[in-house]
Parts: sequence; structure tokens; C-alpha cells
Amino acid sequence: MINKLIGLIGARPEEKEKVLLLLAKGFFMGIFLAGYTVTAQTLFINRIGADKLDTAFVLTGLLGVVVTWVYSKLQHNIHYSRLVIGNIILVILMVLGIRVLFWYFGSLDWLIYTLYILYGPINALIILGFWGVFLRLFNLRQSKRIIGGIDSGQLSASILTFFALPFINKFVGASDILVLTNGCLIISLSFLLIIVSKYDIDFTKIKTKEEKRSLKFKNLFKRKYIVLLSAFLIVSMIALKFIEFIYSNVLEERYINDEQSLFAFIGIANGTIMILSFMIQTFVNDKIIADYGVKVAVLVMPVILGILSLVAIFIATAFGFSIIESAGFAAYFIVIVGAYVFTTSLRDAMENPAFKLYFLPLEDNIRFDIQTKIEGVIGQVATLLAGGLMLLLSFINLDQAFFLMSLVFVVIVMVFVVNALHKSYTDVLHKKLSALKQSRQVIEEDLPVKSAVLSKEVVLSLLKSDLNTVTLNLDLVKKVEPAQYYDLLYYLLKNENVDVIMYILKVITEVKPLSSLPYLNDLIENSEHGQVKVMAENARSMIFHFKGIMDDGKLLDQMARSSNNYEREFVAHYLVNEESSKNDDLLHLLLRDPNNQVRKSAIIAAGNIKRQEFWPVLLELIQSNTFGSLAQKSLAIIGDPVINRLESVFYKSGQSLQTMRRVLKTYGRIGSEKAKEVLWNKMDYPDKQIQQEVLDNLSKVGIIINKERASRIKDIIKGDLVNILWNDLAIKSIQIDIDNQLHDALKEENNRTFDHIYTLLSMIYDSSSIETVKENIESQNPDNITFAIELLDVFLDDDLKEYLIPVLDDIPLDEKLAKLNIYDPFEKVTDADLCKNIINRDYNQISRWTKACALFNMAFLDDDHVISDDLVAQLFNPDPLLCETAAWVIYAHSPYDFEVLSKRIPENSRKYITKLIPEIDNHNINDIFKLRFGKARFLKKVELFSSLSTNVLNEVLEVCKEVYYPEGASLDLKGKYSVSDIILLFKGRLSLLNSKGEAIKFGHGDLIGGGIHVSGDDYFSVLEDDLVGLKIAYDDYLELLNNHKEVLEKVLILNNKQVTV
Repeated sequence: MINKLIGLIGARPEEKEKVLLLLAKGFFMGIFLAGYTVTAQTLFINRIGADKLDTAFVLTGLLGVVVTWVYSKLQHNIHYSRLVIGNIILVILMVLGIRVLFWYFGSLDWLIYTLYILYGPINALIILGFWGVFLRLFNLRQSKRIIGGIDSGQLSASILTFFALPFINKFVGASDILVLTNGCLIISLSFLLIIVSKYDIDFTKIKTKEEKRSLKFKNLFKRKYIVLLSAFLIVSMIALKFIEFIYSNVLEERYINDEQSLFAFIGIANGTIMILSFMIQTFVNDKIIADYGVKVAVLVMPVILGILSLVAIFIATAFGFSIIESAGFAAYFIVIVGAYVFTTSLRDAMENPAFKLYFLPLEDNIRFDIQTKIEGVIGQVATLLAGGLMLLLSFINLDQAFFLMSLVFVVIVMVFVVNALHKSYTDVLHKKLSALKQSRQVIEEDLPVKSAVLSKEVVLSLLKSDLNTVTLNLDLVKKVEPAQYYDLLYYLLKNENVDVIMYILKVITEVKPLSSLPYLNDLIENSEHGQVKVMAENARSMIFHFKGIMDDGKLLDQMARSSNNYEREFVAHYLVNEESSKNDDLLHLLLRDPNNQVRKSAIIAAGNIKRQEFWPVLLELIQSNTFGSLAQKSLAIIGDPVINRLESVFYKSGQSLQTMRRVLKTYGRIGSEKAKEVLWNKMDYPDKQIQQEVLDNLSKVGIIINKERASRIKDIIKGDLVNILWNDLAIKSIQIDIDNQLHDALKEENNRTFDHIYTLLSMIYDSSSIETVKENIESQNPDNITFAIELLDVFLDDDLKEYLIPVLDDIPLDEKLAKLNIYDPFEKVTDADLCKNIINRDYNQISRWTKACALFNMAFLDDDHVISDDLVAQLFNPDPLLCETAAWVIYAHSPYDFEVLSKRIPENSRKYITKLIPEIDNHNINDIFKLRFGKARFLKKVELFSSLSTNVLNEVLEVCKEVYYPEGASLDLKGKYSVSDIILLFKGRLSLLNSKGEAIKFGHGDLIGGGIHVSGDDYFSVLEDDLVGLKIAYDDYLELLNNHKEVLEKVLILNNKQVTV
């Protein structure tokens, strides 16, 4: 029962205790407020008269302003827990004192007047305390989810009390009811004490002088948004007090000199208000806010009040209501009571919770204080203004129709204020999200290195790194991003280590790049180290010397054919700025140079020269794993003229995925209208990875999206959202999942699909806004997610909003399905059926890795129907990852079926499969390493690849080769800087020893080669037992670093973590 109540409110199981304590506190608080309300209203209307309400509103407003102002001051000067406890104790003592005075002096008018005017301040203090505790117990995202039902305890108690009071009043006088309700407030206090003892509600620190100064009223009202918040509350309160004044006058006329009937009617009317409030709050409020937004929620009350006021004006003018027994008075009475009941219930149950959401964009450190000032002090000011306005109108005309027309005018003003407030709300949300983005964004220094490869952290760490680390990282960057190599080289002349500077000057002296002259001049002028100055001057002199020789045309041909790599590289650098074609033959020669670094420098030169004679070579090299990335960048420099040739490369029969991606990246770098057009034409290419590459590049170049294209993109987004929900349903249905692999794979599918959606959205809408939304949602911070959803609600088109926001929002999966009208395809399926659904899903909807995880799970299912046509079909899949895994699953369930079915496997893979599968020990999970699937599992546990997507891991897997080294064998590792293959250790142990006898030990999951981790001089290896691992050839390793900057970034970071031997 309790769990159902918690679920009805919208709370999660982990929030159960907090919610129950608040409900209990609210329940007894509700009894007190209900009893006090009916007693104060009945005594005032019957003994004082409703016509005196205007002055009472003025006095209660004045007193409320003082009380709530003191409350707001104390809020940031003492601990909040002490404040709310002290408030309730003060109210208990005040009510007790009034009851004692009633006992001594009887029902004197001034005592009844005091009882009534205290109602507003007491109600404000208690309600402010309740919501203050609530907002400190829950974060913003939780608050938004359960705000509509958290005061259900108060509402239910009020309902019971209001309907019970007429019966109690037959035995107990009105003033004696105060004693009963005061006892309930003491019980409410006890629950508050429990909350304070269990949870920290004092986390908002006491404000500094600067913060207090910024929270002063004169400073707050310099902000337009806060002015509008206050204006809304004022007109809303004025509307409420106007209808309350009219309602009280009608009650006085109807129940004149009949206190017990008046008491009963007020109790029943207020009980009805509470029932409506409860129903609206529980069943309507959250849905209205979620489906139609905050603006509609706050407009419902004034619209209904305005309509009923017009009806009442019509009755009053058409039929009159001077005679109580007349039909006109009866109709008028019903409409006014209805207007009061609906207005009060809608304001309590819908407007107030929705209005609290308007405080979300305010700064975290002042939000509570501003909310207290507005709902407390400004709320009481509004009561004061309402009373003053009614006093003024009473001097003009006491006719109720006149007051009703004034009320209609107030309602119209309220509608205009709501529109202005909501517009300001959306503006503040934009600014708030931008501020959140900037606060998390690392402010980049003005680095001359503009490569995506090199982050600020890596570059700055290199400025403080030793020579070994700098040398290795420069070597990697030179091979992977040669176009950025010299920028980094020159920047590192600022390194704190003189040895590093001397090394860089040595490299400059050997290569003699003309681009180094400005940096050498700066170093010579500013360096305080004599040896550095001398070496820099020597380097500059040598560069000028060689430049003079080159300008005269001497020795250029000789140097281009020299056996010295640095001389040939110098010629390639020199030819970058060659305008004539007289040395084209030399560049052709260097483009075929056996040294890769010389060849890369020549590729850069060919791109800068742009002459058509070099295009065939560049188009050939873009298809190379070693030179493809650099050729791509050189072709991008050439631009539009080479696009038609690139199209031929892209559509070449049997073209590799890597080459096609390089061509697309080339278009993205070109960025011209023609390049955008050819990219867009590939939007429907039947490969999800190509589609993603197309979108990535289109989003970077900023293609103009017309209505037709926007419609196409929206259709893709909607399809992606359906895929996300399909995956979520699959995750929900998984029962058996080894190592949570299938669950994690499906989660990664969704993450990748969300990236795809963000890319598409950035093509239709402002890319910076989409990036801000993405960052806030991915931050997993509830506050940031709430603001991101609100921002999407502002600028998304309606046809997309109804699909996207439910999927992103933190609501149960069943609700998401209901909002999008999607049925659950896995409602009654077995794990075997679920896995079959996954492996049969289209490749553009799910990755091969997720299919492989589903196949892997099938090996552990105890189901007679596992070996089905769906599983057998995978034996003939050309993808070896899926073919191997399916064969292993079949063998695990039935070696006989495997033997029969394997005879149908094509000859080219049959021998391999029939030899591999029986060798795997199904009782040893580590033996799965022999499968491609097992190797991929292993790669995910290696530090270098642990954070990579499965798509990238599959690429790594394609270039991996299983290796075996027996105990005692030696690996050829020539220290940290060797151009060596990379080896990932799966099984076995290995030690690296240097000449000093110092050792570094490696084991399962460690990585050797490529210069990672090893620091110092040359090492030789000692295998302590047999070693099994994966080997990646050096060229493939460099291509991997080139294609996936996140891998290179990880390598550079690892290189900066020096290992102490």
C-alpha cells in the first residue's frame, strides 16, 4: 500500500523514507491549518462582518510583510533547521496564547480580529517552512518529478478535517477547536525533528557580506526576471483576495446570524477545495506541466476565474440578487462559490507548484533566498495591496458587480504578466545553460598548436616534461600529424628543461625548416642561457646558408637524391612554397621516397602546390593506411577541382571503409558548397558508419538546411528515437547476461545513437545550443538535465518535441512508450527469443558487436530451441566475428549438430572453423580469447582501449594478430624510442631489464611497445613463462592513432605518466 502511494506521487524506492516523513509532517500540518482557517473565517464573518475584510487584508498584509521579511533575513544568518523549528514553536505558542485570552476575556472583537489577521502570516511561515525543507531534501530533477504530489499528506488531512469540523462543532465551540489543531501542529513538529536529525538541510551556507548585499531588495529588483516573478505573484494574490472578498460577502448575506451553519458551510466548501486540489495535484498537474508546459499550468486559473466572473456579472445585471430567496441570488451564489472553490483549488494545486518551477533558472546560491522573499514577503505585500485596492474601490462603489468587473480587469492583467514572465523565463534559460557550459568548459590558452590531437593538458604537460617524454611524443605526432609537428616543436622551445630546448634546436639544425626562423629569432633575443643562444644562432645561420644555396638553384637536385634523410626532407620543405614547375620532377621523386618521413613532407608540399600533375599520386596515397590521412589533408587544400576525382575513389568497387571515410573527411575539410552537396547526396548510403561520417562532416561545414532536408533529418531522428526505446526494452527484458556484456553493448548503442541525434539536431538548429544541451544531459547532473530539457522545450519544433523530450526525460519507460504510442515487442519473450531478435536486426539499427554479445549469451541459455535457423544462418555470415561466435555457441550446445552443420560452411573458412572451435574449453571463460569475440572482450580491459566505443575496438581487432612467445624467448625492444610493434599481454609475465639491472614487470592487460610506459635506456626482455598476446603492426598502430584522436590522446597521456623502476 505504501509503495503504491510512493509510486502515485512519482517518487523512487530510494526516496521512500524522505517522502513518508514529509507526508506525515504535512498531514498533521494540514489538520492545524484547516482548523485554524475555518475558525478564523467563521468568527470574522459572523461577528465582525465581511465588509471589514478589506481593512483586515491590509493589516494581515502589513504584519505578513514584517514576519516574512524577518524570516528571509534569518534564513541566511542562522542554520535553516533551527529557523523552521523555531517558527513552528512560535506559532504553537501564539495559538495557545490566543486560546487562553479567549478563555479569560471571551469572544471580543479585537481578539477575533487578531485571530484573523494572524492567519496570513502563520500560514506563510508554515508553508514556507514545508517547501523549504522539501527543496533541501531533493535535487531539482527529483523536485520536478514529485513536486505535484509531495503535499498530498497535507491535502488529505485538510479534507478530513474540513468535513469533520461541522460534526465536531456540534460538541465543541469554534474557539476550542484551536486546542485540538494546535496539538496536531506539535505532532508535525516531531516529524520535522526526525527529518532534521536524519538529513542535512543546512547545506546552504550562511551568506557572506557580498552575497547578502546582492540579495537586498533594491538589488534584486534590478533584474527584470525577478520583477516579473513578483508581479505575477502580486496580481495572482489580488485576484484571489478579490474573489475571497466577494465570496465572504455572499456567505454573510446567506447565513446572517447563523454561526453554526456558516461554520459547517465553510468547512464543507474548504473540504471541497481540498478534494479538487488533491485530484488536480495527483492526476492532472504533472500531466499538464509535462504535456503542455509551465505556461499553460499557470494560465488555467485566471482563464476559469475570468469566465466565471463574466457569468456572475451577467446574472447580477440581468436578474439581480438583492432578495436572498430569489432564483437570481441562488444562481449568483452558486457561481461565486464555484469561482472561489475553483480559483483556490487551482491556485493551490496547479499554479503554485508550476510557479515554483520558474525559480529553477536562478543561481543555485541565491535561489532559496529569492524564493523565500518573493513567496513570503512579496506574497504578503500582495495581500496588503489587495486590501488597499479594495478599500479604494469601496469609496468609489460598493456594488458587487463593480468589484467583479475590477476582478475581470485583474485577470486580463494577469494573462499579460504570465506571457511576459514566460518569455523572460525562456531567455533566462538560454543564458543559464550558456553559463553552465562556460563554467565547465576549460578556457583554452592561446596555443599555436591547433590540432585536435593535442589537448591543452597534453601540451602544457610537455612544457614541464623531461627529454625522454618529449622525444617520444614528438616522434608520435610527427608520424601521425606531420602537418602539426613543427607547430608543436616550436612551441616546446618554451620548455622549462634546457635539455629539451637543446634537443629541439638539434632537430631544427638537422632539418633546417624555414618556418623556424621567427621562433629562433625570439629565442636568441629572450633566452638567458648562453649555450641555448649559441645553438640557436648556429641553426639560424645554417638555415640562411641553405636557403641562399636553394635560391640560387645549386645543389637542390643533389640534396634531393642524397642518402641523408634530413637533406631530402629539407628539399621537400623547401618545395612547399615553389611556384614554378621547374622542380616538379624532384617532388615526384620525393613522393616515392623510401623514407616515410621524407615522403610525408613531400605529400604536404604536393597539397600546397596544388598542381594537377600530383593529383594521381595523392589519390593513390589516400587509399594507403600509412599515408592516407596526410594525403586526405593535402587533397583538401586543393579543394573543389579534385572532388570529381575523389568521387571516383569513393565509389571504386571493393573500396575499403577507411578510404571512404577519408574521402568524406576531405570533403568536410574543403567545406565548399560543392563539397557539402556531395556529402548530402550520401545521406542515404547503406552503411551506418558512413552515414555517421557524412553527418559529422556536414555538421562541421554548416550546410544550409531547407524544409525538405529538415523533414528528412527529422524522420531520421524519429527512427533513431524508436531504436533507442527498442534497445531500452531489450535491456529491460534481459534475464541472463554474462558479465553484463549485452546490457553494456545495448547501452553503448543508445549512447552512439544519441550522438547521432545531436549531430542531426545541430544541422537544423543552432549548433551551440545543441552542444550545450548535450553537455548538460551527459553531465548526469540532475539540475543540468532539467535545464537542458527546458531549453529543448523552448526551441524544438512541436513535431520533434513530442518525440525527443519524452525519450530524454527522466520518466519510466512505460510512460515513454505510451507518449510515443509504441508497444513492447518483448513483453512475453524468452532470452533465446530476445537474442534472436537482436541478431536478426538490421545492421543500420544495431552493431555487429551487440549481435556478437547476443550470440555469446545464447551459449549459456538452457533452452532446447537455441539452435534454430536464426543461429545456423550466422554460420554463413561473411563477418568472421559473428561466424566464429555462432559456431562456438552451436558446438557448446551440441557438438554433433556442429559437426553436421559445419560441412555446409564454405571451403575457405571451414578448415579454420572446424579446427578452432573444438580446441576451446567451454568450462574456462578465458579460453574464449581464441575467438575474435574473446579478443574483443580482452581489448575492452586494456587501459589504452578501455574507454573506446565497440566500433573502434572492432577496427583494432581487424589489425590484431595473436602471438605466442615461449618461456625464455627475447623480444626486440630497443628502449623507449624504438619504432616497434605494439603487444598487448593476455597471458604470461614479462620483465624488462636495463643495463643497471633495474626491472619493470608486465602481466595480463599490460601493453608493451610503441614506447608506452617504458622510461630510460635500452631494455632487454625476460619472459618468466609462456606469453600469449595480441600484436599490432607499427604502421597499423599509427593509422589507428591517426583515425582516432581519442586513442592518440590516451597514448600521449600515458607517456606523461613516468614509470619509476
